[in-house]
Amino acid sequence: MTSKLLMRSIIIAVVVGTLVFITLGLLQPAQPSSALESHSINDKQAGVQVGLAKGNAAPNFTLTTTTGQKVSLSDYRGKPIMLNFWMINCEGCKYEMPEMQKIYDEQRAAHKDLVMLGIDPADSSTESKQFAQQHHFTYPMLVDIQSSVEQLYAVRGLPTSYFIDRKGIIYTSNEGAYAESALQQVIKQISGQ
Repeated sequence: MTSKLLMRSIIIAVVVGTLVFITLGLLQPAQPSSALESHSINDKQAGVQVGLAKGNAAPNFTLTTTTGQKVSLSDYRGKPIMLNFWMINCEGCKYEMPEMQKIYDEQRAAHKDLVMLGIDPADSSTESKQFAQQHHFTYPMLVDIQSSVEQLYAVRGLPTSYFIDRKGIIYTSNEGAYAESALQQVIKQISGQ
């Protein structure tokens, strides 16, 4: 009889302990992940709120290119930047990428400092690299295998582009493909031309 009573007491203690543990866990506020943390902090250096709205400092991130080089957004401070989220099976992406390459080539030929970063949150590094080589895209392609930057920038559909000025401030963003003339206009504005 005492062993049954002891066993019942142990089971009750375990159940009560588990319930207390779960309750305390639910009452604790969730800690933000490091990738999303930058949404809620201030950029102390510039005194500008980090976020995704026009006029916010663009959230920093680090990804790897299809050639294996680590790249951070902050590496390009002082230059106009176009972030373009894309994937291989996206028709809108395939439509605008040749236009982007044309503008990228023109900017480089004119010794302009435009930075264009293609961010692929869906395909492997090998697939992205092969696609870029096949279509002669020479601007840097970054792979976001865990979709952390896609989430950080609240991307809902592809293609999505963010345009960041020389001070690291978001000038505008767009979901959907750009026509060449509209793309050139936005690049001219973020470049201060």
